[in-house]
Amino acid sequence: MLSKLKVEDREDLIRDSYSGAILNTNLGAVQAYKARKNEINKVKSLENKIVSMESDLKDIKNLLQKIVEGKSNQ
Repeated sequence: MLSKLKVEDREDLIRDSYSGAILNTNLGAVQAYKARKNEINKVKSLENKIVSMESDLKDIKNLLQKIVEGKSNQ
């Protein structure tokens, strides 16, 4: 059986005596943390997509310039 020990000066934290892990008993704080983490991950994902799209647009622009240069040389 696991025993849980209070963490000094923190009412919302306990220590699992078996694993030594510190656990947060404040579910609201845990949910808020997870929501912030999800938002950060969404922003990072969108940033990566924008960088990828910028690269794709640069490639398309270069191809179009080559086509236009080829037509003007004929």
